[in-house]
Amino acid sequence: ALSLQPDVLILDEPIAQLDPAHADRIYGVLRELNERYGKTIIVIEHHTEYIADFCKHVMLLKEGRVQWMLPTGEALQRVEELQSCNIFPPQVTLAAWRMRQAGSLTVPRLPATISEGREVFVPRADPAPAPRSAAPAQGETVASFQDVSVAYRSVKGEPHKVFDGLSLAIHKGDKVALIGSNGAGKSTFMKLLVGLMKPSTGTVCLHGRSLRDVRPEALSREVSMVYQNPEDMFIKDSIEKDIAYAMEARGVPDAAGRTDRLLERFRLSGLRDRDGRLLSGGQMRRASLAIGVALDPGILLLDEPTANLDIATRKEIMRTLEDLKEITETVVIATHDMQLVCEWAQRIIVLCGGKVVADGTRDEIFGDRALIERVGIRPPEIFAMGQALDPAALCYTIDDFLRCFEGRKPV
Repeated sequence: ALSLQPDVLILDEPIAQLDPAHADRIYGVLRELNERYGKTIIVIEHHTEYIADFCKHVMLLKEGRVQWMLPTGEALQRVEELQSCNIFPPQVTLAAWRMRQAGSLTVPRLPATISEGREVFVPRADPAPAPRSAAPAQGETVASFQDVSVAYRSVKGEPHKVFDGLSLAIHKGDKVALIGSNGAGKSTFMKLLVGLMKPSTGTVCLHGRSLRDVRPEALSREVSMVYQNPEDMFIKDSIEKDIAYAMEARGVPDAAGRTDRLLERFRLSGLRDRDGRLLSGGQMRRASLAIGVALDPGILLLDEPTANLDIATRKEIMRTLEDLKEITETVVIATHDMQLVCEWAQRIIVLCGGKVVADGTRDEIFGDRALIERVGIRPPEIFAMGQALDPAALCYTIDDFLRCFEGRKPV
């Protein structure tokens, strides 16, 4: 993009599939290109916390028309207008807006960053105790990795090790978030579990059976993987045919009836004849989930289910994920979306350096500052805001934050 030294760079969702550390690096480079080299940077972005920190102006588009172009600080004050367009301001801004709506905050300007929030929020004198996350009851082991190593050679012929003696177990009923930086091995973990990859050494087991000599298609009724790019799930010319395909190939009784029920459950009945590749982002995700559960697997693996989605579509997918508990017993999600992790997961596994470096509840993971810094995890902005005001605060949502903090009273 820079080889011809353009004066203007336009980037479409530049950090959509990146972990927080790499996202910060990208915006650091963009800042340098702008401030040091005078480049004009235009980003198409729905991560408003990055907009607040990086952008000088914001342009709002709606139905193909420019609604306005304003300085960033002024643009992010328009909370209701932004929300009506399915754009959600930074969590710090939303928390202050809710306080102002409740009459407990009188500042003329809402904060847009954590540094601005320090001047607005203070701890409550009588904070309501936030619910703490408890480890779920441990069910039977349904999948296990025993001293698993995976290595390959790069295009330059250099050896690269993804896993180095990885050992862990997944239990029936688990709602697991698998987190770690890009290249930590999250997708490799899933491919090993569905049989698409084999370990260099060690053993991967499903219900106590080694998968070393098992073909992937033999596992399709036990474990299913929904790919990061939903387009990769579509092979037919309609989502109805895509959902029915695996069932028909394996002689599932009443495949047509089950297809109808899945279309209805995932709110796809009106789209049954549409090519999945031509649907909106949220519709694609719902259709790929319907394909993933078509054979009623006991374990469902989801690779970055909220990547590339705007906030409204992400919320839609969150609702769909909640519905999965009625369909499949065990769900593992690989993600960089820390809001998803905090709101959905009961167990968090952190991968780094080819090993599991942490495995616990959200309190155990996000409450460990040394771990957060070492692995490069970026908690939700509202969590970081709470920690900046009170290191003992564990606020995963805006509701949590409002229980612990209030607006600074005018002097």
